[in-house]
Amino acid sequence: MAGESVTGMQETHRHAATGVILIIDDDEIDRMACRRMLLKERFSGFRIVEAALGLEGIRMAEKEQPDVVLLDYRLPDDDGINILRMMNSAFDAGPAVVMMTGARDLEIAVDAMRLGARDYLVKDPDKNYLALLPEIIDRIMRERILRQQKHRRRMHCAPPIRRWNSVCRNARPNWRKPTRRWRTRSSCGGAPAKCCSRNANRP
Repeated sequence: MAGESVTGMQETHRHAATGVILIIDDDEIDRMACRRMLLKERFSGFRIVEAALGLEGIRMAEKEQPDVVLLDYRLPDDDGINILRMMNSAFDAGPAVVMMTGARDLEIAVDAMRLGARDYLVKDPDKNYLALLPEIIDRIMRERILRQQKHRRRMHCAPPIRRWNSVCRNARPNWRKPTRRWRTRSSCGGAPAKCCSRNANRP
């Protein structure tokens, strides 16, 4: 068991080193700052794509299938909450969304979490929020990989369980009562054959 858990952790870290991150933010400086922070940390193997508008970000997400979306709330064409709703409608199992809001938008962050966002960041003027990005994305990717491993284990165990259920069903006894067959007529003028045989034995 210990060896299996160590192997699972190694696999998690190995696969978490690649992926796609989509940044949806109309501020080019903020997009560059996010990209620079991610590439400086342990996400150099990730491909980072960007969009300046909400609808453009949805089209980009459909094309790129990102693992994580950094979604700014204040966008020129729509707000981040509506974009998140549209993403939920467009994808059955969409990417993990991290909502980025201003200091006065904490209620918006709560609404985003209710709609399925995985986390949120408050964009402060000094850009201290950037230091939290690597930890949040790393946690999201680890959770994603663990869910995939759990799903693979469940699918691996499913065929034997189905075969065992089939054996149990086939092993059940047949509780149907045997049907008694009667001949419609007998040689003694139409009485049932059982009665005829009983009367024939009488002296």
